[in-house]
Amino acid sequence: MIKFFVTAVFVSLFSLALANKPTSDGNIIHCTVYIESKCRDTNNFMEDNLVPTFDMLKNTGRFNLTVIPFGKARCLPKKTGDFACSCQHGADECELNSLQNCAIHYHKTPNSFMPIISCIQGEANLDSAIEKCKLEYLRECASGPQGRALLAEAGLKTRELDPKMTFVPWVVLDGKRAYYHRNIDKEVCGRLEPMPEECREIFKRRI
Repeated sequence: MIKFFVTAVFVSLFSLALANKPTSDGNIIHCTVYIESKCRDTNNFMEDNLVPTFDMLKNTGRFNLTVIPFGKARCLPKKTGDFACSCQHGADECELNSLQNCAIHYHKTPNSFMPIISCIQGEANLDSAIEKCKLEYLRECASGPQGRALLAEAGLKTRELDPKMTFVPWVVLDGKRAYYHRNIDKEVCGRLEPMPEECREIFKRRI
């Protein structure tokens, strides 16, 4: 366990250093995505849109991604300091949402946590996700008070949305809702000035 956390911290710091490297001339797009771990629409969006777009732009330094796993869940504080949470797709989704939040919490940067949360996405339950994605080190976090606290924190961020979230996944680009999330690659690339070569290749393939 100690060896893992030392390695995780090193990888996270290395990824953070890469993320903070000076970028080539051009603007940076800030993208925040609100998801649910067992939502079919989120599954499709992650696989077909978000992950390919992130992989395309992750080394440009111009795509700043934040992921909030909560969706239409609800968390209420208990007198013990813990939280009682309920989720749109049942108790399994709450644990999977917590697992994704734990991964984000410990891995810090998108380059580090995106492969993990995309692996978790759409899994049946906590056990299957932990086995498939090799995440035993996050079980205690995901199934305990820490995971529920992280889920509740994600809920606070979700409730801050204006306009309020009515659909999952919900995508915000530079502070405003993106209505065409199924074409997020075009949405993002169309806002990058100058457009990086990675985007030009995408448009070439679609001609």
